[in-house]
Amino acid sequence: IVLLLKELLYAAISFGQRYFGEKIRINLSRDLSQKVVARILSYRKGFYTHPDNESGKLQTRIDLGVSSLTRLVQNFFIDMLPLFANAMVALVVMLSANVWVGLVGLVIVPIYFYISQRQATRLQGFRRQMRHYRESKSEQIISLINA
Repeated sequence: IVLLLKELLYAAISFGQRYFGEKIRINLSRDLSQKVVARILSYRKGFYTHPDNESGKLQTRIDLGVSSLTRLVQNFFIDMLPLFANAMVALVVMLSANVWVGLVGLVIVPIYFYISQRQATRLQGFRRQMRHYRESKSEQIISLINA
């Protein structure tokens, strides 16, 4: 009966996380998009004549920025926070069961973070190249439409 209650509680918590997380994500992306567009519309005309601020590039940057922040919120609050809490509980249980096993876990975690950080740094250059490609593609499409 305890296992059944545990599974029911887990299902309810999981559903709540997904439901409210999706709701937060939708509202956040909507509000961010509206604020960015309102802010950009308040700029002077000289802002739009700069080559980096052409309409296709701006649209791509706005979309990528909003989706990036939305993904950050989802990744941290919906995916990572429960996993981090579970990892902390597991570490406490490991330390209470066997100190040496817990210490090995404590040593491995910083190594894992270091390796993850190095991989993210390598991918950053690739993402910038892809952003430039998307911006130029969007600008070409918009200039084709305007022509």
